[in-house]
Formats: sequence, C-alpha cells, structure tokens
Amino acid sequence: MRLQITAYSGLRVLRQMAADEELEAVRDGIAFAVHPCFRRHAEGLDSRLVYLAHGQFQFNAGGFSGHVCWLERLARLVGIGFLDLFWHSPRAGPFTELLDFADSDATMGPAVCTKLARDFRDWASSAARHHERSFRQKYALWRHAYEVAAIEGCVAFSAQTHPDLQRT
Repeated sequence: MRLQITAYSGLRVLRQMAADEELEAVRDGIAFAVHPCFRRHAEGLDSRLVYLAHGQFQFNAGGFSGHVCWLERLARLVGIGFLDLFWHSPRAGPFTELLDFADSDATMGPAVCTKLARDFRDWASSAARHHERSFRQKYALWRHAYEVAAIEGCVAFSAQTHPDLQRT
C-alpha cells in the first residue's frame, strides 16, 4: 500500500450527497473521507457534501513504513524523541496534527491545514539543514501541499494499492 496525498484549494460546496450515495460514487465533484478517530482534524469540512476545488496538488508519500520513518524524522526535527511515545500521549506543538493522524483514507480541514502550513514555513530553515536529501525533498512536497490547502482548502490522505502488489 502507498499513501497518496492531495491538497485542494478554493473549496466551494457543489451539493449535498444523497442519503444512500457513497463517497466513491461521486463523479461530479469531490467528497472527502473523515476518519472517525480524527474528526477534529477535518473541522470545516462536511463528509456529506460534494465540493469543487479551484486548485489541486498531488504527490505520492510512499509506502506506509517509509511514511512513518519520515514522520519520525520530522518529530525529531521539532524535539520529539520517540514517535511511539508521542502517539500514546500527544501534545500540542509543531506538526502535532500531522504526527498524530491516520495514514489511510482521511482528510484534514482548512483550520488544521492553515496551522500546518505555518509550521512548515516556521521550520523550513531547520529542515533545509537536515542531513538527508530525501527528508528535505519530502519536506518540500508536504510544505507545498499545506500551502495550497491553506487557501480555503484541505489535504486528503488516500491509501492506494501499489500496482506491483495487485493480483491479476
């Protein structure tokens, strides 16, 4: 499995979803998955509405284990020594909403995206000095995603089956 990240900007409501309509069936706009454990992350979005977006930026965050390794490096950048311990007792701070979030189908709403865009901006010079080039490259992708989403948008996380892992 791989994690696909899509940032949207300039969201506006198109319509209400039908009572029996599934997210995957929406073809005329975008419907967003809200993870039941992370509803506060999606504040400002309604999972029963279909939206249109003015702008979009998408990238592949890699496999889940690679994504967690990148999150661990991000946590260390801001002084969190062990991500596993942080998950047991999350606290407010830089990148908290990203560090303590689902790595599956879920969405972050406008308020969280604006806060994370600010965190990425504020920590950019420290990240630029990181010794791993791959960390710096991923940081730039994530930063851009949250900058896009900070303009009345959101960031959607989507679990994708890697083509090499699909059975025929």
